[in-house]
Amino acid sequence: MNWGLKDMSLRRALLGIAGMSAVLSLIYLGTSLQYPMDTAAQPGPGFYPFIVGILWLVSSVGLALEARAKKELAMVSWPQGPAFSRLIAIVGALLFYVILLPVLGHLIVAAVVILVALQAMGGLRWQFRIALAILLTLGSHYLFDVLLDVSLPRGIFFG
Repeated sequence: MNWGLKDMSLRRALLGIAGMSAVLSLIYLGTSLQYPMDTAAQPGPGFYPFIVGILWLVSSVGLALEARAKKELAMVSWPQGPAFSRLIAIVGALLFYVILLPVLGHLIVAAVVILVALQAMGGLRWQFRIALAILLTLGSHYLFDVLLDVSLPRGIFFG
């Protein structure tokens, strides 16, 4: 299924991705500035997202510069068949995370997103996918809430 998208050069594809990524990183940075930064010794809730946003923006600019330096070597095509289905599943899971994180909280939404991503990648038995999704979700909760003391959204069930 092509959805009207044509094949494009690698340079054009990378420049498009770099541009979209830069715009998203600027939005992310703007959002991070709405939270207190505090200090590096006692970081506030805006400190970590601000650092991530800066690194994201620098990466986007680096990708754009690399794409501009590349010679036209290859054409890229949108994935077809099962690969396209996997792409849509992962993009849908990420949208699910962004939209429902404030409502359902990190524990539930992260577990679902990780499970969908593991399912899309395949290769693991379903029992291992579930166990890994739970382990990664609890690990991220422990890292942020306990070790870094950065509260993640708890949602309506754990709030």
